[in-house]
Formats: sequence, structure tokens, C-alpha cells
Amino acid sequence: MRTTSVIWFAAYLAAMAAATASAWAADYVEFWHTMSGQRGTELRQMVTRFNAVQPECSVVPIYAGNFFSATNSVLDVLDQNNPPKIIQIDRTATATLLASRDRFYPIRELMSAASEPFNQSQFLLAVAGSVTDENGDLMALPFDLAAPVLYYNKDAFRLAGLDPKTPPRTWPDVARAAHRTQAAGYACGLTTGRPSWVHIENFAAWHNLPFATYANGLDPGPARLAFNARPFIRHLETLGEWQSVGVFEYSGPNEDGPNGRNEAAQKFLTQHCVMYTDSSSEYAALKTSIRGFEFEIGPLPYWPDDPGAPQNTLIGGSYLWSPRGGTQAEDRCVARFFGYLISAPVQAAWHQATGDVPTTSEAYAFTRAQGYYAVNPGTNIAVQTLELHPPTVHSRGIRLGDFAHVQQIIEEQLRSFFAGTISAQTALDVSVDQGNRLIAAFEAKQAAQALTSQHRLPTAILSRTGLLGVLAAAAGVCIAGVCAFILVLERRRGGRGRRSPNV
Repeated sequence: MRTTSVIWFAAYLAAMAAATASAWAADYVEFWHTMSGQRGTELRQMVTRFNAVQPECSVVPIYAGNFFSATNSVLDVLDQNNPPKIIQIDRTATATLLASRDRFYPIRELMSAASEPFNQSQFLLAVAGSVTDENGDLMALPFDLAAPVLYYNKDAFRLAGLDPKTPPRTWPDVARAAHRTQAAGYACGLTTGRPSWVHIENFAAWHNLPFATYANGLDPGPARLAFNARPFIRHLETLGEWQSVGVFEYSGPNEDGPNGRNEAAQKFLTQHCVMYTDSSSEYAALKTSIRGFEFEIGPLPYWPDDPGAPQNTLIGGSYLWSPRGGTQAEDRCVARFFGYLISAPVQAAWHQATGDVPTTSEAYAFTRAQGYYAVNPGTNIAVQTLELHPPTVHSRGIRLGDFAHVQQIIEEQLRSFFAGTISAQTALDVSVDQGNRLIAAFEAKQAAQALTSQHRLPTAILSRTGLLGVLAAAAGVCIAGVCAFILVLERRRGGRGRRSPNV
């Protein structure tokens, strides 16, 4: 309480000294994020560096929980007067947020209003395509993004008489390598993290197969899941056969949050499994955790008898959204921070520290010029597979309603399949049927909300015509300094009154 009083007294002095101008200055903007552990540390350090190089405002990073709780929190606070100004949201929520696109700034508009340089063409096509509006404008800033890769134990390959510099390129190659390493004494050939994303979503794109109709939801129309087809069934059946002989081990989906566990990564770290498919974003954690053996990165394997493979992989991860309704100073602070994030040196440093892909061609070139890829072989594989070929109608991305819960359904069915209780065909049929029910319900809900919204003012307008608007109207009869203090005080109270995540 004593600390709070000191803060409020300091705010009072600042407001009275700067009068009305200070009332609209952005002391700070909140950045709700979903990063914990090492990635959370890297994020906080990056924000600290931004705050140190410019004096006008500060960005305050606040951990908002995993992406499920963060998404729910965001949808709640958007209806209040003072939502956070930067929100990290997983790409699975893109359709949900785009359905409320009028509540968020297009990135070009945000940057232009703040006179911050912005060139949308600098972003790699693979990272930008799924979060654009009907005009092709980015609605969120690409940030925490990665692609699937194959990690492999080079020491195990050497012991098995395999070339440690040559990762298996195809799934038959993986099986042969697994048999060789098993003969050399290793228990498990392959495991995987993020099974749905790697072995269903990316399997579709990598083999140029439809995951869903209407360009996986990116084209107008009632998109529906379509991955219960023979190529997917064969792939799962093969993994199931491999599991029976130790070539493959199912490790479940990754757990989110600060106490989340990646069982597949643990099997790789302990050398129980020699190969491991997962996100390129696991690279930093692996590099700092592995002891006693060398590892390297290869591309996601493909089936050589599929004429569409290899095509290109799909991005995974999250984007930064900026809600409307802030002051000009706050919006300017957000724009300046976004400009900092996408600058080549900062983006390259983030890419190298985390294993995320560089989101811009400039950052990719900057990293290459530094010699990073020569010293760290395989760390450019994720970008190479994302950009291997121009994306097709099946490999541009995925944008489906309630997709986070669709993913949960797929993961549940995959768990049942690898437990031996259902067939691959049943697992995919149930996933498609239940997933399509969720997507249809999402569409019906959005249609109903669209009708309702025709009879009420947009949230951005309401946020400016509430109590703050009344106070602003009274400013003409206030002494300038006193009025400024009231405005700042009311705004701070509004911020404290909303439901906030843990700091």
C-alpha cells in the first residue's frame, strides 16, 4: 500500500507539472504475452533494451498464461475501456480475432499514424499470409513464429555407421536410420512433439494436400476439415507399425505454461530417442540443455512416392495484436516498439536466441552475413522449408474458427490411436466430424454477432465516449493542470479495474 501511495503521488506531480499535455502522454503500455521459462527471459531482456534506448514511454511485459487463457482474457477485456495495447495470441485464434477486426489496428495503419517506417513486403510470405484482411493488410505483427524440423543425435548416427552430416530426408530414410541406431544400442528411433501440428497440419502442406476446403479457410466460404484421406491414414498407420517395433514412440502433445513438460524433448535429451520432430523454436532450449552428445537439425521428412512432396511447411506460433481505443501517445509507443522488433539486428538476435524463424528477409540476410548459419549448421532449415516453393492453395496456411479446440480434438484422437484403442481411419474421421461441428458452430455464432453488432456502436467508439469522454468534455471548464490530473487518475483507475493476468 505504501508503494502504491508513492507511485500515485509521483503520478500526481508529473501530471500537474506537464498539465494537459501529460494527460495524453503514454507513461507505459502493457504487453500481454504467453512466454515462460527461457523464452520469457529472452523477451523481458529484449523489452528492457527497447525501454533503455528511447525515453518517451515504457513497454511493460505481463505474463498472461498460456495461449488459451490469454485468448479468453483478451476477449473479455476488449469490452472494457482500457485493454492492453499489445497482445500476443497464438495463430490458432486468428479466425476468432479477425471476426472482430474492427477492434484492432491493421499494422500499416498503426505504423503510418505514428510516422514509423513500414514495408509489408519485407516479411517472409510464409509468416504473413494467414493474418491478412480482405485487402491484404497485416492485422497482426509476425513475431514468435517457427516451423517443424527434425532434430537428430549425431553421436548416435556415428556409432551406427551413419553419416552424421546427412539427416534422413524421407520417412523410409528415418526407418532405416532408426533400425541402425537400435542395432547400435539405442532404444527408440523417433519421437515427436506437437503431433497434430507436425504430423497432420504440416504433413498436409509438406505433401501439398488439403487440410480443409476453401484453401484451409483462407478463401471465402464454409471451410470444412478434409484430412481423413488415404495419405494421412497411411502415415498414421505407418507410425503405429513403427511404434510396435520401437522405431517410433508416441510422447503426447506438448504442455503449455511455465510448468509445462515436453515429453518428446526429454526423450531426445536423455538419448532414449535418436530423432525428434518438433518446432524449430525448441532449438534454444535443446542447445542449453543437451549434455554429452552433439545434435543437428534436418528438414521434416516426406514420403517420396507422393508427387506433391516436398512443397513447403507451415508456420506455427503467435502474432502481436494491437487493440484500438488507446491514446495517440500509446499508439505511437506501440508503433515504435513494433518498429524496434522488426529491425534486422533485433529480429536476427531473437531468431538466434530462440530458434524462431526470422520474420523478415532483412533479418534473414543479416543473420547469414554474420556467419551464424555457418557456425550453427541447420539453423536455417526452418526458413528453407517454409520458402522451399511458392505456397499453393493447400500450403498457404490455415485459418479456421475455434481452431485451438479443433487441435485439441485431433490430439485426443491421436492419443487414442497410439494407445491402440482405435484405428487411424477412426481417429481421423472422428477428428474431422467433431472439428467440423466446432467450425460450423463458430460460423453460426459469428453470423449472430454480426446481426447484433448492427444495432450497437463499435467498441472503439464506446471506449472513447465513456467516463473518459465525459471528463474530456468537462476539460473546457477546468483549470488545465487540475483537469490533466483528473484525466490521468481516471485512466489509471480504469486500467486497475479490468481483469489482468499475473505479472
